[in-house]
Amino acid sequence: QMAHSNCNTALCAFVPTYDNGFILAWSPQAEVLAGWTRAEAVGVRAVDLVFPAELRDAHRQRIASFLQEAAGGAMGMRYEAPVLHKDGHEILVEVSLTGIRRGDGYIVNAFVRDITQKHIAEEQLIQAHKLESVGQLTGGIAHDFNNMLTVITGTIEILAEGVKDTPHLATI
Repeated sequence: QMAHSNCNTALCAFVPTYDNGFILAWSPQAEVLAGWTRAEAVGVRAVDLVFPAELRDAHRQRIASFLQEAAGGAMGMRYEAPVLHKDGHEILVEVSLTGIRRGDGYIVNAFVRDITQKHIAEEQLIQAHKLESVGQLTGGIAHDFNNMLTVITGTIEILAEGVKDTPHLATI
């Protein structure tokens, strides 16, 4: 139920695995999302299929801790992770996990949603806010600088006025 609310978009892949990580089923949306066909994915460890090599240990640890929490009665887990498409490009996904007890183990249901574009849009918004802040700061500095120049210019005019009748002071 918790994980289902994560999948309110058309492209939400459903990937159940055994608790040892082997893929049990591979939805049509998973084929589109990751590029692997059902025949290529079922029976393979999910971590070896879609996770970049340097992130596999972290993923295994995350699943192990999820299974411990599930054994303790926890309902689910949600996280974001980069995964690899079959063609090699990286996508950012949001994963919601739920566990179903099966005999003395668990089936881990993963609901996976591509959030790459959402993440890019958020990063662009952050950059726009930074640029806006720099613009405001620069405008403030320019304003302060103008104020100082006005004081300096005014002081020069007062001095020039004060020494206009004494040519030897005006040249200093």
